[in-house]
Amino acid sequence: MTPIERGDLWALVAAHGGDHPDYQGMTDELARLGPEAAEGFAEQLAQALHDIDTPAHFAEIRPYTVGDDSYLYARCAVVAAGKRAFDRVVRRPERFGRFVDRDAEPLLAVAPDAYERATGRPWEYTTRVSYEMRSDDWLSIDVEWPIAEGWPLAYDHVVEAVRRALCADPGRRGHEPLVLVLTPDLEPFAERDPARLLELVIRDVSRALGPVPAVELPRDLPEDYFVAEPPPALPAPLVKRVARQGGLKTSSIVAYYRHNPDAPGAGYWAKRLGLR
Repeated sequence: MTPIERGDLWALVAAHGGDHPDYQGMTDELARLGPEAAEGFAEQLAQALHDIDTPAHFAEIRPYTVGDDSYLYARCAVVAAGKRAFDRVVRRPERFGRFVDRDAEPLLAVAPDAYERATGRPWEYTTRVSYEMRSDDWLSIDVEWPIAEGWPLAYDHVVEAVRRALCADPGRRGHEPLVLVLTPDLEPFAERDPARLLELVIRDVSRALGPVPAVELPRDLPEDYFVAEPPPALPAPLVKRVARQGGLKTSSIVAYYRHNPDAPGAGYWAKRLGLR
């Protein structure tokens, strides 16, 4: 029996994956192989997604993906790119960032759809490991800024300090993944006082999550981090994406400047989004 006939994940990806994965072809072949192959495929996929869900991998893609399931879909994109690409990302998490703008969500539906087609029954199978985000980094905080005016970096640094404190709180271990959206008040930035800023962030976060543990403030924030600097004009490819999609994800900005590090505006976004 060949690897494909056993429903082997990497054999099916090799046959139907790559830069432009054929998820329908993958599903068709898996359905033909039967329910056991679909369950085996699901187990291997869950394990692969779990293997690239580490703090090092998350650090490479955060904060570009907060507010949705983009972190999961980027991991799917790594798997869909094939075993060789996957092994590189396992060994070198810094390679993960190049997948941030790829949406491979359909990979998650391959096994369930194939099973249901093969059996006529609903998919109720549960894999031994979960591909959901691990509980030691359960919280994302998305900040809604007026993009036209820009935003002070100091707020982002304080928010990240609060987020880390909450994730490290032993009393919150095993918390379900959560995205908290904050709409900050720009008024306090005239004070340029990190301690005052921390009070305001804790006030806003605690309204949704309750008491916040002790937070270590970021040290020696530069003065210009308290100034809202308007962003430069977007490059033409990103303007076209705004027109096509009706908006622009942060992940799209990240992906563009990772591939075009010398494009106009790269310095501004590198500073704000942690591009390397």
